[in-house]
Amino acid sequence: MSTFSFCNIIKLKGWLFNYSYLQDIGKTYNRNFLLKRNITGSRWVGKISKSLLEKGVDFRDLNARAMLAHRLAELVKIRILSPKIIPAKRISGLDLTDIPERIDDLVFLTAFKGSPVQEFLNHGQLRDIKNFKEILDNFVFNVWIGNYDRKDADYIVGKDN
Repeated sequence: MSTFSFCNIIKLKGWLFNYSYLQDIGKTYNRNFLLKRNITGSRWVGKISKSLLEKGVDFRDLNARAMLAHRLAELVKIRILSPKIIPAKRISGLDLTDIPERIDDLVFLTAFKGSPVQEFLNHGQLRDIKNFKEILDNFVFNVWIGNYDRKDADYIVGKDN
């Protein structure tokens, strides 16, 4: 195989399977950012978890816990976006040097579909949300599993309300 075709294969692989960093989002303890999937152009939210040692705990399995929460949500019929975990090296333009206290080099991903409830309320009202009860169910689910740090921006309203 020639060098030229090997380089083309590497580029094709990057286009098929990788993401591009767009911007940081939110002011949170962890690092959250907006990504674009190279092949489809779809938008995704990425999260790199920081160490919690300064808060007195040493959880190293936060991504695994989030995946477990997703499976539990499916079992109790709570609709949440399906997550996936990828190595940070699959994201072009993402600089990890400013997160020295990260747990690992894995990125927790969820599709970015719609707009946060706060943004939606700039042009709509709560009564316009077709499945508002699901937001309440999701809130109760997060309290039930001990996920107390939910923010308004974690609740998304799709284009079809």
